[in-house]
Amino acid sequence: MDKRIFISYKYPEGNRYRDKLIKKLENGSYKYLGETNKSKDISLLDDAAIGSLLSDKIYSTHVTVILISPSILDSDWIPWEVSYSLRVINRANRNSSRNGVVAIVIPDQNGSYDYAITKTDEGNTIHTSRLPGIIGRNMFNATDESRHETTSKEFGSYISMYRWNEFCNDLNEIIDTAYTKSQTMTHLFDITTWI
Repeated sequence: MDKRIFISYKYPEGNRYRDKLIKKLENGSYKYLGETNKSKDISLLDDAAIGSLLSDKIYSTHVTVILISPSILDSDWIPWEVSYSLRVINRANRNSSRNGVVAIVIPDQNGSYDYAITKTDEGNTIHTSRLPGIIGRNMFNATDESRHETTSKEFGSYISMYRWNEFCNDLNEIIDTAYTKSQTMTHLFDITTWI
């Protein structure tokens, strides 16, 4: 089955990496449902119209990939897109499942990821205070029922975070893990949808 992907990113900062990711997705069994560099500019629409367009795209997808960039906190839409991705939505008597969600840190203009994730002797430190609250609240949220520690990169958080280069090296497994969490493991996480 082709997994349908939505990419959440800060415009225009994330455009280049969105385009790179779309190319990578074309090489796998994925279908991208979102904006491209050829999409009609929706920024002039009112918020209700933008929300309606985005919700239609997200509703039809399985996994949301968030591109974390240095000015992500300036985005009004990323928290909304993540919240919608995490909800079970009923339309025409049909429920969607929650999307799997994965956060990918793109390098800053100096090639560094340290604004969001820093390597330490013990592993990595994720700077949740530099992320929209909804992303941080869905990290390190494995419940007591889960057999995974909250420090487990893959299964300690509903939204796992990777550097761009790590993601590119293991894209299929990372997306598959996010999808698996959304299909069979949501009860093992304390998932919040409030922005």
